[in-house]
Amino acid sequence: MVNKLLDMIGDLNLCHVIKILLNNRRFYVQLNDQRSKWKAQKNGLPQGSVLAPLLFNIYTNDQPLPRECQRFIYADDLCITTQQVDLQKIEPVLESALQEMSSYYNNNHLIPNSSKTQLYSFHLRNRDAKKELSVTWDGHKLSNHTHPMYLGVTLDRTLSFNKHMENTKAKTQEIAEQLLPPPQRLGNGLFFLSYKPLACYICVFDSPFLSVSKSKG
Repeated sequence: MVNKLLDMIGDLNLCHVIKILLNNRRFYVQLNDQRSKWKAQKNGLPQGSVLAPLLFNIYTNDQPLPRECQRFIYADDLCITTQQVDLQKIEPVLESALQEMSSYYNNNHLIPNSSKTQLYSFHLRNRDAKKELSVTWDGHKLSNHTHPMYLGVTLDRTLSFNKHMENTKAKTQEIAEQLLPPPQRLGNGLFFLSYKPLACYICVFDSPFLSVSKSKG
């Protein structure tokens, strides 16, 4: 960690401070009134520290970019994508990419969770709508997902974002029912003013997706 930070910023004093932060850390586990002995923590970052997310990003910033792939990283979430002419050509590319990532994780003392890793494909071929990718990672066959959620956005095969807007609409209605009186108890003007802030928030939130979907439609 400290070596990677030094290569990135070149500040010995700051690296020394970070080294002190990471060294000589201990922890114990408490369940009800039972408490374990103190144990030395040899890896990981301090939980709850404001620097922990930043340091983790620095530590994993040198993740390899597999051939014929693109990657999208947010904290400990990694999305690997590839674009091919058919689904069968995607499978070997992804398996090769995952093998390369496994080597990186092993060398950097990181443990990937293959059981939570999901597969999904985006295309406009309706005849292949029910086809699933077959990709194995470390002996575990990855599951296919029809409506994956990435960073809070629900995706679909054609990237229409219809499912995401349906979910957002349902959540908005649920919040409105909890915060506002029934519509029949309000006059038309008061009803409009009450729902306007929520409606504006949803429009602002979804406008980037709506514009992308419209431009690709």
